[in-house]
Amino acid sequence: AGLPDGRVATAARDRTLRIWDAPTTTSQESSHQLLSAPSAVLCVAAAGPAVATGSLDGAVRVYYANERGAASFELGLELASAHAGWVRDVAFAEERLFSASDDGTARVWALPSIEDLDEDSASSSRYLLATLAKHTSGVHAVVSVPSLGCCTGSDDGTVRYFADNTYDLVRVFRGHERAVTALCVVDAAHKPLVCSGSDDKTLRVWDVAARRCVSVVRLGAAPRRALAATGAYVCVADRVYAVRRLGRADEEDGDDQHAAVTLTSLENCRLVRGGAGGIPVAVAFVRSSAAEKGGDTADPEALVLVTASAAPEDRDRPTLWRCRVGSAEGGP
Repeated sequence: AGLPDGRVATAARDRTLRIWDAPTTTSQESSHQLLSAPSAVLCVAAAGPAVATGSLDGAVRVYYANERGAASFELGLELASAHAGWVRDVAFAEERLFSASDDGTARVWALPSIEDLDEDSASSSRYLLATLAKHTSGVHAVVSVPSLGCCTGSDDGTVRYFADNTYDLVRVFRGHERAVTALCVVDAAHKPLVCSGSDDKTLRVWDVAARRCVSVVRLGAAPRRALAATGAYVCVADRVYAVRRLGRADEEDGDDQHAAVTLTSLENCRLVRGGAGGIPVAVAFVRSSAAEKGGDTADPEALVLVTASAAPEDRDRPTLWRCRVGSAEGGP
């Protein structure tokens, strides 16, 4: 997961959370802060000064940048009984935190500021806002959809859309033939679209507002957790796609709910490693050098990705990729 200042948070089943210094395009060497966890860590998300993890023991933990200039993180909130099963995904949304679990539920938590934390932070019920228990099997993924609510993805092959604030189930999206393992949100023409990756080796794009699937991409392999987006660009395992909405004549009348969506593979941005073992198992967009100079993080000329793979040579560090549209550059 990428932090706003360019640092990168990674988690692993070895019961560790690592906060890596901001990588650069001139060096792959990077120091990091090592934090120990009581249980294997299955997922990680970052937003502002906070990093959240979900674990094998059903707990959700939130680490906050400490008072020493945000140079390091420390455990601030531990929801020890957040779920009755493995926590597969966590996601931030303003002052809320979402979690998804093998127990068949997704949950919404109030996210306190570091100033509001106290010794009673281990009480899960104190922060619980809602339980989304509409799936028929384990929930692998959850994502916040700006101004609309949230979506979940499950072993049952569905993507479910819940309304903002009320968390009522609005729509069940069907189409995947196997488990939905990852979700992300892209911004196409200033409209949020939800992308879902599945074990059926497809990527589907859903227009949540219009309540329909607007694109399907067949992949060479199941993406598992390797799905991330920034602006109108989405990375699926070892490929980057540009998402475009194709307007129709009726948009002139303000009706664009049936506008088509296309995904164009950016061949010069393919992430190529040596051998199948190097295919990314996790991806995240991070702050680029252009953004540090005041540029736009969604600028296609400044796409920067960080990946983690299961290859032995990659296990101890994330890998930085430069993805520059319009040039031949696309390597680490």
